[in-house]
Amino acid sequence: MIVIDTSVVIDRPVEMCFDFVARGYFEHVRRWLTSVTEVKKLTDGPVAVGTRGRQVNLIRGKAHGRTFEVFEMYQDSSFALRAVSPEGPERHYLLRLAFTPQDGKRCQVTFHLEVDWTQLSFKLLKPLVRRSLVKDVEMAVHRRLKASIEEMSEPSGVMPGGSQPMVVKPTRGPAK
Repeated sequence: MIVIDTSVVIDRPVEMCFDFVARGYFEHVRRWLTSVTEVKKLTDGPVAVGTRGRQVNLIRGKAHGRTFEVFEMYQDSSFALRAVSPEGPERHYLLRLAFTPQDGKRCQVTFHLEVDWTQLSFKLLKPLVRRSLVKDVEMAVHRRLKASIEEMSEPSGVMPGGSQPMVVKPTRGPAK
């Protein structure tokens, strides 16, 4: 199994970071986690413990999907999901994000990922796969997530200096 932990301080309040990542997971994840090519909510209502979704990640040029469930969601504190129906070679997937206030105006977001695949090549090339995943996660969290949230000024999505709606430029094509 590969475990990756990293964190970043974002110059926005913890409430805004939590809203963007947890409550807005289905709308925003493709903006910062670029390996996600498709994400679809399978249950009705707002994101909460028990919410299920389907996600497809592009890994080494191949699409790998999973059905996941939110199993932990504490207001402005933590958000976690895990695979309930892994597909293909994946046998374990867990993503947890923790949100810690920093001086009232900033938030430290801690990212924890666990992934395990059954393929022999995964086991043999584990150090190489881990390095590649670490590089992707660092880019996603330290650059894309931070930039996406810091572009916002208010939880309502209003940009500074006017009443224009928030616009966050996607890193690739339009959301599906």
